Amino acid sequence: MSFAEPEEITFPSGNLKLQGFIHRPEGSGPFPAILLNHGSEHPKSGRLIAEPFVSRGYLVFFPHRRGQGRSSHQGEYIMDVIRQGSSSTRGQRFMALQETHHKDVVAALHYLKQHPEVDTHRMAIAGCSFGGIHTVLSAEKDLGLRAAIAFAPAAMR
Repeated sequence: MSFAEPEEITFPSGNLKLQGFIHRPEGSGPFPAILLNHGSEHPKSGRLIAEPFVSRGYLVFFPHRRGQGRSSHQGEYIMDVIRQGSSSTRGQRFMALQETHHKDVVAALHYLKQHPEVDTHRMAIAGCSFGGIHTVLSAEKDLGLRAAIAFAPAAMR
């Protein structure tokens, strides 16, 4: 099966304009959808992890949170923020980052819900490492998600 190139999109998060990638399955929607949360690395298009979902008929949204990947111009890189200051305040910086970045995840979910090709009754979220943490944080809220898949959500140092 061949996969189409993802569409690069812009979505709002507060006053920021963040970037992300939409991977579409073949056929016409509405499609079940999954939002994939990247970790603390500098993400690319997410194609490798999106392909298994797309091949099974899911529309996949791979948003880049502030300071990372295509959204690097919209804030500081997460690992730079964590490394700033003393080790005694690292936990506080980490918690503040979780709150700030979770706003980006909720904004991405809102964007996905507005997408005309998405079946809003069949939406899921997944993520690895820092993205896994945001997957768990999203699962505890009433965001209209049917499933949450967290890979190594406590793997952040």
